[in-house]
Amino acid sequence: FEGGVSALGYENITHGNVLHYALSLINNLAGCDEPSAIISAVARAKLQYPNFTDWGEIEKTLRACVGHSQARGFFIVPDGDVYTERDMVDSAGNTKRTDRLIIEKGCITIVDYKSAHSASNEYSAQVREYASIVRLIHPEKTIKGYLLYLDDIAVEEVICGM
Repeated sequence: FEGGVSALGYENITHGNVLHYALSLINNLAGCDEPSAIISAVARAKLQYPNFTDWGEIEKTLRACVGHSQARGFFIVPDGDVYTERDMVDSAGNTKRTDRLIIEKGCITIVDYKSAHSASNEYSAQVREYASIVRLIHPEKTIKGYLLYLDDIAVEEVICGM
């Protein structure tokens, strides 16, 4: 490939994009049939990525995310609203998009998906930036931030200040 992206690198990028998209199709699973919701997300993602073939791995990762003890609350929110791929605009007019925004009575949770732990400090800064935008809109609410690493299904809390 030109531009220095190897076939394996391209494949990894595509896998990450497909996984991100499939996760965006999983809304609030409170009161839902989780396995059916995951199967539906995979089926819808197949329409978006018809040339992708590793669907078993995508489904396995979705199940692992939803079933993970620390991540489960990102997907099952009995008393709140869940928004995926939510656009926000900062004070300079730049559009930012958070992967998952969970709004509950006294708290807003921001979740950003990352394929791997490669640039954790940059990732944390990104979540803090989202939190600062949300804080301007909802100063009365507690803002929590998390990174959900998809390579090993690990959750990292991001300290978002007040």
